Amino acid sequence: MPLVLLDFDGTITESDSLNSLVHSAISHSPSLSLESKTWTSIVKAWLSDHESHVAAYSPPGESRLTPEAELSFLESLKPLERASVERVEKAGFFEGLNEEIMEELGREAVKSGDVKVREGFRELVKEIGQREWEVGVVSVNWSRGWVRGVMDVEVDGAVINSIGEDGKIRGPDVEGFEKERMVLTAGDKLEATKVLVKEKGGGKWMYLGDSTTDMACLLEADVGVVVAQGERSKLLQTLRRLGFEVRRVREGRAGLVWARDFEEVLKGGVLDWLRD
Repeated sequence: MPLVLLDFDGTITESDSLNSLVHSAISHSPSLSLESKTWTSIVKAWLSDHESHVAAYSPPGESRLTPEAELSFLESLKPLERASVERVEKAGFFEGLNEEIMEELGREAVKSGDVKVREGFRELVKEIGQREWEVGVVSVNWSRGWVRGVMDVEVDGAVINSIGEDGKIRGPDVEGFEKERMVLTAGDKLEATKVLVKEKGGGKWMYLGDSTTDMACLLEADVGVVVAQGERSKLLQTLRRLGFEVRRVREGRAGLVWARDFEEVLKGGVLDWLRD
C-alpha cells in the first residue's frame, strides 16, 4: 500500500510554527507573562550559534557538492539544536502543560489566524484516504499535540517529539525508533521515515518537505516533492548545488519535483506516480 509522508512546519503550515507554539504556551500560563523576552534571547542565541558554526565549518557551502557532504554538515548542527532545547526547558515554558493542552492550543492558533495551514492540505489527506492509502507526518517540532491540533485531521502515523508535564521535550514514543532519541536533524527525520515505511509494509512512498532537514527523506523517497514559494527556496538552491534537477511539478515526471502548495500537487497528478 502506498504511503505519503509529510513534514509539518513550512510544509503542512505556510511557515514555521515554533514561535507561535512557544507564545501560545506562554499565554496559557499567567506566571510566564514576562517570558517573551527570554524566548527572544533564546532565538538570538540559536541564530548566533548557527552563524558561528556555518562560518567555521569546513568545507563551506559552495564547496559541498555531494549529498553526503551536505548531510554531514546538517548532522553537525545537532549540538546546536540540543542546546536550544535545553535553553527552552530551563526557561520552563512548558511546565504544567501536556499534549492534550498543546493540541487545543494548536487548534486555537489556527482559528486565530496565527498559524495558517497550507492550501489544499485537507483535500490531499482526503484524496489519499479515498485511494485507501496511508498518510503520516514526520517533524522536528517539539509537540505532537500541537501538530495534531493545527492539522485537525487524523493521520495513520506520526513520528514527532512530545512535551511532558515537567516541561521537558522528549523524543517520539514510537516502536522501532531509538528510545530517547529526539527528532532534531535531517538524519533523525530519515530514521523516522524508515520506521513508518517499515511499519506500513515497506511499499512505495512519497515525501513532501520544505527545508534542508527534509533533504535526506526527499532523496530516499520514491517520489520527493519540495514545497516552495519559488525558485529562491533555500532547499531548491541546495539540491541544485548538489547536481539535482528539480522541475516544477507540472513539468516533471516522478523523481524530484517542486510545488507551491497541495492544490498544485493534486492538479499535477503526483499521487498517480506512486502507482506506476
